Amino acid sequence: MEEKFLYDSFSSEQQNFLQEVLALGIRFMSGEARDHKVLNYLTNEECIELVSSELPRKGKSLTDLFSHLQMISKYSIAQNDPKYLAFPDTGNSVASIAADILVSFLNQNLIAVDRSAPIASFIETQLILWLRQLVGYPTCELKDLPNLSNVGGMWTSGGNMSNHIAILAALHHKFPGLKKKGLSSLAKRPAIVLAKGVEHFSFKGAAEVLGLGSDGLLWVESNSDYTTNPDAVRFELDHLPEDVEPFMVVAVAGNCRTTSIDSISSLRKICDEYGLWLHVDACHGGSLLFSDTLRSKVAGIEESDSVSLDPHKGMFVTYASSYVLFRQPEILTVFSRYPDKVRESGCFDLGLITPFYGSRGFASLKLWLLIQHFGLEGLKKAVEFREVTYRQVIEVLSKTNYFLFLHQPMFYRSAFVFYPQVVRKYVEENQLKGRKELKTLVKKYTQRFSEELYRRGNVIFDLYSLQDLGNKIGFGIADKYPVMGVSVGHPFLSEKNLKEVEAEIRQVGMVFEEQMLKEIMMLTNGDYSAENESATKISGPAGW
Repeated sequence: MEEKFLYDSFSSEQQNFLQEVLALGIRFMSGEARDHKVLNYLTNEECIELVSSELPRKGKSLTDLFSHLQMISKYSIAQNDPKYLAFPDTGNSVASIAADILVSFLNQNLIAVDRSAPIASFIETQLILWLRQLVGYPTCELKDLPNLSNVGGMWTSGGNMSNHIAILAALHHKFPGLKKKGLSSLAKRPAIVLAKGVEHFSFKGAAEVLGLGSDGLLWVESNSDYTTNPDAVRFELDHLPEDVEPFMVVAVAGNCRTTSIDSISSLRKICDEYGLWLHVDACHGGSLLFSDTLRSKVAGIEESDSVSLDPHKGMFVTYASSYVLFRQPEILTVFSRYPDKVRESGCFDLGLITPFYGSRGFASLKLWLLIQHFGLEGLKKAVEFREVTYRQVIEVLSKTNYFLFLHQPMFYRSAFVFYPQVVRKYVEENQLKGRKELKTLVKKYTQRFSEELYRRGNVIFDLYSLQDLGNKIGFGIADKYPVMGVSVGHPFLSEKNLKEVEAEIRQVGMVFEEQMLKEIMMLTNGDYSAENESATKISGPAGW
């Protein structure tokens, strides 16, 4: 039994096993462990067949365990692969992975400094101060920080939780007695104002979990470029139901569907007029803060009351890495078990004000070490090079003439449907615009193309639902379409990678282009019926 544990000295077998696991991880990232595919596709049933078993009664050897790890590596999706273009979460920085490995060995608990996480607590605190500086919030040097109440932010396990905590802080800021008296003590229903169609799913989830109810979300219309319409926000605030009292407006700095960015300054002005909290969801757009050039895209973020950032999105950090920051550092103090203690000089036990969390690991080491490794100059170059690479990928996709983009490129992500130029030309020449069957075919072939690409496992796009707010397809803005999303998380792709992406798209696209054109031609003869077309279930990172 003793050999199954690690103590102050490892056996040669244990050391060899751990070294083999590290080598396996390297082979996974290089492609060797996964047959050089982004994904060795298995159906759900095949996955279940591989892992389904009775609860083991007897333990297995390290050799047997390694066989399991090899199998898992073979069938895992490789977000670090240059041809994984579904989401920007590459998680492939050397520093981040090194930190991830060491964190498991260190096994620190960032609930307290003494007897729990001495050096780790101050590394995380320093990191939060750095992030505050990047956003433009008031900050100070770590050596001048008086106590925990002035930290002004916290690590979380993802943007979902960061947004939850921002809502919680805004709610208690607006209604100071809420912690003791609860929501039932309020004369009016508290509500959040946000735009429909560009929001993250976490806001609806938070409203339901935190007791606001889904009715506690006041939806306003979005602009055709997938940004929040400030005039719509103002109109909503001027025409509130008598029993509703808003407390927060959400601005999106890079939404998860199109990475479009709201006018933060316009929304800040409205919030000031109506006495409301402005939260900026910058889980995608936060990476732009590292670039002097691209930072202008999120101008005004320093004027927000809170910001959520996700370094595991677009900052090359492995999961999980998210942060929520507050312009007024003491905002989180209300959630402390000992409010007076966290204001004492020298108190830095992070667990005293981390709502929703108790014990947690040293995940913040990953971003801290990455920043140490790159420095601001290196991260600036990486973010700016990625913008160039993104434009190269869009050019490759456009060159195939298979796709119709639903918006102008913003940064690292675009949404599009499978609607080949040859098909659009035929529709135009034969005056088929407006035929409902055409809309059905666009939906069907977008799904088919994306699914075929995914199953082949060489190039992967995202697939999710999106309204055509710019009416690019031509059927108005009310309907949702299955759309593909391309995301570029890497600072650069080689010419070889780009050619492989183009070749794979052309190989799959030429088949569906021919099939789609044949079905379109049937419309002119009156032989096509869309009655029996069934939609494929949409899933994936942005399609939840």
